[in-house]
Amino acid sequence: MKKSGLIRFAYLCMVFCVAFSFFCCFGARQNVKTFADGNIDINTQSLVVNSDIWQKLLDSYDDFSDDYTGIEIPNEYCIRDEYVVMGENQASHGLCWAHAGNMALSTTLMKATGMYYDFSEGWVSTAFNYLSNDASLKAMAGVVGNYYVGGGGNFVFYDYLSQKMGVVLENDFTYDEYHEVSSGAVSDYYNFGSCYANKTLRENVVGGEFTPYLGNPNQSLILKSMKQHIIDHGAIYVGMSWGSTTTTKINNHTIYYKQPNTNASGGHAVSIIGWDDDIVIDSHVGAWIILNSWGDDAGDEGIYYVTYDDSDIYEIYGYKYQKNTKGNYFNSLTKTSSASYTTNLKGAYYNNFANTTAQTKQKNIFYTDDVMLTYEFSIDETAVIKDIEVLYFDELIDSYLLDFNKEFDIELDIANNTLLINGYDLETGAYKVLITYTNGVETKSHLNTFYVMDGTELNYIDYNFDFDGKDYVST
Repeated sequence: MKKSGLIRFAYLCMVFCVAFSFFCCFGARQNVKTFADGNIDINTQSLVVNSDIWQKLLDSYDDFSDDYTGIEIPNEYCIRDEYVVMGENQASHGLCWAHAGNMALSTTLMKATGMYYDFSEGWVSTAFNYLSNDASLKAMAGVVGNYYVGGGGNFVFYDYLSQKMGVVLENDFTYDEYHEVSSGAVSDYYNFGSCYANKTLRENVVGGEFTPYLGNPNQSLILKSMKQHIIDHGAIYVGMSWGSTTTTKINNHTIYYKQPNTNASGGHAVSIIGWDDDIVIDSHVGAWIILNSWGDDAGDEGIYYVTYDDSDIYEIYGYKYQKNTKGNYFNSLTKTSSASYTTNLKGAYYNNFANTTAQTKQKNIFYTDDVMLTYEFSIDETAVIKDIEVLYFDELIDSYLLDFNKEFDIELDIANNTLLINGYDLETGAYKVLITYTNGVETKSHLNTFYVMDGTELNYIDYNFDFDGKDYVST
């Protein structure tokens, strides 16, 4: 399969309609019984799970429940106050778990490195389907027949796949392209997507879980730990029973919220990106600000509320950035940047709904065609950097080794572990910086990315790609 033409930007919302289906997740770790999609009642279906493998995966996660360090926790906070975080649309696919997993991973990387990443949910599901005979996945689910494109999953499945198969950027494997996978040819699409897969990003984070807080004697500590996690590290993955959503008016503003304590049969995964202690929703005081996977057109720019006292939450996971220093490793963060990008959503989701404009903290989104980036990196002492490539979408446009284009100034300072990337008069779109390195035994690539905007990024760009001699075109 070969792509050609311009692909839509990685941060664009996908074009398919919202399907009001709820998919999802495993339940409590002590009684795993809920691998489900829209056609399975999680309260009646049970699966045989290999407890040894499942327990080993769960035991690999840190306990984040008591991570609160005593910092002052504000009454309200939202990641969108300081960062661009787009709402995406799972459409008719049961990939809420992939969206929530990607949001947890990408926001953790973003807060630690200054780089916005938009990972492909289509790749997660394609890899999931391709690995239907994988022994660990079989043991976890117990039923091979549940593996199909667009099917349900949970955080542990997502994390297993991101470690084993890597992550892929949305602009390399778009949701539009993935939609074609549902008609077959999974192996071909897997082979195509795997060319873009990167494992080093996941190697620089650790996963962990929070104990469900309701009824727990340490509820206050767990809530503070969750809030500090969102401030320090990023979004939190939450699996919950999801019944119906409804609306209410607060200060003449319509909000969308999940009706609490429904014990519904449909499982769903969402991303907690903030909270408001003071909001009162139909007598419920305090709520999580969640980003759903039903698109920016659903809810309030993709935002819904889940009240603190909602007993339907049954699993809570997240990531922390932790530089990998084992084996043939590489990690990098943005040290300096000429990036400048603003958001008008600061304060938009608190009970007074008084949004303001603020500068975002991403260092890789540019509202100019001139780009300056300085990366600071760490590398295995036995390894050397072989090449640094800059790609515009799929097109290789510059190389440190070959220096064939000179569209960029690429300066590598080994003594100070810094990498300078300067670009001038750049086209609008998505760029990748691939750093290839080797320790003589294993060669790997690390992925950085940046985006050049011109104010039209919320519009769609025509693209087409070739697959088995056919052109699939979308606008």
